[in-house]
Amino acid sequence: MCGLAMNLAAMGKKVSGSDASENGNTAVLRNAGLHISIGHNAAHIPRDCQLVVRSAAIRDDNCELMHAGIAHIPHVKYSQCLGMLMALKDGIAVAGTHGKTTTSSMVAYTLYKANLDPSFIIGGSVPLFDNKGYRVGAGKYFVAEACEYDRSFHNLAMKYAIINNIEEDHLDYYRDIDEIVESFAAFARHIPPDGILCYSKHSTNTARFLQTVDAKKVSYAIDDDADFSAYDLQFHVDGSSFSVKHSRGKCNYRLFVPGKHNVINALAAISLCGTLGVPDSVIADALKNCTTPKRRMEILCNSGGVIIMDDYAHHPTEIVAVLKSLREAKQRARIIAVFQPHQHSRTRFLLNSFAKSFHYADMVIVPDIYFVRDSEVERHLVHAKDLVSKISAENRRALYISSFDAIVDFLASEVRAGDIVVTLGAGDINTVAYRLKDILTR
Repeated sequence: MCGLAMNLAAMGKKVSGSDASENGNTAVLRNAGLHISIGHNAAHIPRDCQLVVRSAAIRDDNCELMHAGIAHIPHVKYSQCLGMLMALKDGIAVAGTHGKTTTSSMVAYTLYKANLDPSFIIGGSVPLFDNKGYRVGAGKYFVAEACEYDRSFHNLAMKYAIINNIEEDHLDYYRDIDEIVESFAAFARHIPPDGILCYSKHSTNTARFLQTVDAKKVSYAIDDDADFSAYDLQFHVDGSSFSVKHSRGKCNYRLFVPGKHNVINALAAISLCGTLGVPDSVIADALKNCTTPKRRMEILCNSGGVIIMDDYAHHPTEIVAVLKSLREAKQRARIIAVFQPHQHSRTRFLLNSFAKSFHYADMVIVPDIYFVRDSEVERHLVHAKDLVSKISAENRRALYISSFDAIVDFLASEVRAGDIVVTLGAGDINTVAYRLKDILTR
């Protein structure tokens, strides 16, 4: 919402808004000259307001939204307004169950380094752009992260798109994987015939609907025949190196972000930017300087031989990718994973997959489940202790420690030189990482 507001203000629109509490984004918006109110009140809607934009967190009974309805002021969801902005330019939508934020930032930074002056709105803080998740550019490209929840990505207006992967997620909204695949198919069919869909050849679910998409299709893969193929992968402590071949030749790449999953994210960016005509040398130089967005394998400190990291991973596949990358980089380290499950429904639906996802960890600590979007009934159907029991059955040491305070105390007395502590989850579990960092650095 912050990025949306800044882009609209840059277009000369008069923008105001409200939030539940003060935060970093409210400060950014005020510094840019926008009027921001704290708390929700019908009086916050200006009398001359022409459009109200709501985030996914705003319920239908919100007082400001209800006032807009009574006053006959048009109101739209965030994704609908984002689609309006994208329609003014050549939109680039980055979709997939995993890797959207990292891939979007790689695409945006590569276009920036190619002097194409892109705009973007991404769901994370991008270090390369002063930790902002948005940019207002004068160029023709607009990069946006495309979220499948609530089918919101159907509202985006894009000429180009990436689908990195399709797996089971958001099962509080979707019935099953077939319904998820059909939603991605509908998204892909929104690309115009003169547009481009870049897709991973490793995604069997994407392959299910490719023939129904009229846009030009560009494939990418690792060690497989594709339009953009990566080979000779080598993993290093601080990243990886690989080569990519395509119809115009080949190029060598070096990433300073770890993990095979980031090679795939980079390959998605390479395929799109390369198809748009960005030279290989420019793409390689941009990706060499790319850092992951905030909360993506973010190293917070290395103190006394203890590494503290934080990652947004909240799906089994994402957890495996993070922990496997750490194990490959630090084979002898003791890896302590602190995982806060995000949503009771997601935890219940994917309970067995979550249990198996900690194979590369030596110890797993699980606090109470982060409660969001679910009903009270759903809240009582699964408990963090159920996950701990399942993880223990997989021969992993797993502990249920309900509160963050108790987790920090336990870790402060437990960790030793050579350990890696990584907090995982889409909630506020990174609080544990920062508090442990403060203790260790003291």
